[in-house]
Amino acid sequence: MFKLFIVSASLLLVGALQAQEICDNGIDDDGDGAIDLNDSECACEGIVSAFPSVNVIPNGSFEDFDCCPDAFSQLYCSQGWESANIATPDLHHACNYMGQAGVDAGLLPPPNGNGAGGFIASPEWKEYLSICLDAPIPAQTPCFMSLDISSMPWDELGVVCAGGEVFYGDFEFSVYGNSQCQTFPQLGFQCLLPSTTGWQLLGSVTYSPASAWSGLTLDFILPIDVSAIAVGAPCNLPDSYVSIEPFCYPYFLVDNIELLLPEFGTVGVTVTSTGNLCDENAVAFAETPAQGGTWQWYLEGVAIQGQNGSALNVSQLGLPPGEYTAVYTLNGSCAASTAQFSDPDSFVSSVTAEICANESFQLQNGDVVTEEGSYTVFINNGTDCDSVVNYLVTVLPLAQTSQTLFLCPGDSLFLQDGSSITQPGNYSIVF
Repeated sequence: MFKLFIVSASLLLVGALQAQEICDNGIDDDGDGAIDLNDSECACEGIVSAFPSVNVIPNGSFEDFDCCPDAFSQLYCSQGWESANIATPDLHHACNYMGQAGVDAGLLPPPNGNGAGGFIASPEWKEYLSICLDAPIPAQTPCFMSLDISSMPWDELGVVCAGGEVFYGDFEFSVYGNSQCQTFPQLGFQCLLPSTTGWQLLGSVTYSPASAWSGLTLDFILPIDVSAIAVGAPCNLPDSYVSIEPFCYPYFLVDNIELLLPEFGTVGVTVTSTGNLCDENAVAFAETPAQGGTWQWYLEGVAIQGQNGSALNVSQLGLPPGEYTAVYTLNGSCAASTAQFSDPDSFVSSVTAEICANESFQLQNGDVVTEEGSYTVFINNGTDCDSVVNYLVTVLPLAQTSQTLFLCPGDSLFLQDGSSITQPGNYSIVF
């Protein structure tokens, strides 16, 4: 029995030494006498958060051009852009050429800028717009893409067909990546997959075609190092994409293509407070530019259970005076900031006043004083929040000036008190 007791006690000691502090349960988990934020294990050094970078796709707005297009099938005129296969996507630019179907649909010129790209998406003919990046993007990088897109039916001459009605349904707008910057197109007019030149699908998003510009966004994680990007149709199109009349194709305009990569940095938390405990309207507010994390409030470093919002109504919860801390946690990192609500019994203020010898000063309780000295006034606010105001009153002496006069025989000098002097001689008068 004695040996068993020793072994059990040893196990308990090892368990206590190995315990780690849980930072939001109001318990001293590791037995070091420090609870939650008061334990050094719970220090917050800032939130590591991702911020979108600048657009890494060159000429994503199709503004810059090496040549001015004078017909369809001239995407190569747009600086940096090429066809990913031997189909022939288009550049529409205000410098000269705008597809008549887009003009008739009110989609061209584009609402922002002078240029836009265009591609056909049909079972027998798929066009892809591709561009090389200024620098490769490593595999496993999270990416965010956005673009503007619109659609209308288009025939082989770039003229509206099917009466201008969008006869085709939703499809998966697709983004492809290549580890090499391709200088020659992939053979064929079909999907880039399976690829003979290294293209891989990066991501897709459902688009509902309409003859109006709208925004489209998608995010993905790169499966490979990427040096070139292509956009266009998916490999498998719905049946509605079969032409309803000869050479009438579903057509899509794209503009303002952006690919944003995350930049990581440290952000903090700001806490502000309004009201006070005396007026029973004390509230603390916390904010951070980070998103996707969780809040926890603390009083004197100890977690307040159930308080997990960005605002803490101290008065409504009946909480006492003290230091309140908001902690924001995101992906294993945290940031904290505090607000102080004072003890109502410690509301003490000081007032300094100066008066002249012939003046008086009224204290906050209504008393009037004329003499120099220290005065203390107690004020009851009616909510057990008495205030103390300490006054220091200084009486300034009256200002005095003097003047020397010579009184001649027969002259008179009248003084401020109504008396007069008629005796000749020198006189010094103070007033």
